[in-house]
Amino acid sequence: MEENQIEYELIEKIEIRNRSYAIIAEKGKEDEAFVMRIKEVKGVKDLVPVNDDKEFDEVMKKYEEKFIDVDDAGDEEKLIEEDEETITEIDDLAGNER
Repeated sequence: MEENQIEYELIEKIEIRNRSYAIIAEKGKEDEAFVMRIKEVKGVKDLVPVNDDKEFDEVMKKYEEKFIDVDDAGDEEKLIEEDEETITEIDDLAGNER
C-alpha cells in the first residue's frame, strides 16, 4: 500500500431499489463511517459519496433496521432461554421429573 493511501473496510452493503450502497470506515475507526453509492460504469465499480440528505437518510434507516432485526432476534432467543429456565425451576419445585 502506498504511503498516502488510507485503508477502508466494508461495514455493510445495502440494496435499495436496484441501487447498491456501501457503508465504509477507515480501518480502526468504525465509528466514523461513510455512506457511498456503488456505481458501475462499463463493468468498472466505483464508490461515489452520497450527498443527498434524503438518500442518505434512506440508507441509514435500512442499515438501522438490520440491527433492530438482529437485536430483536437476540432478545427473542434470550426470552426463550429464560422461559425454559423458569419451566425447569417450576418443575423442580413441583417435584416433576423432566
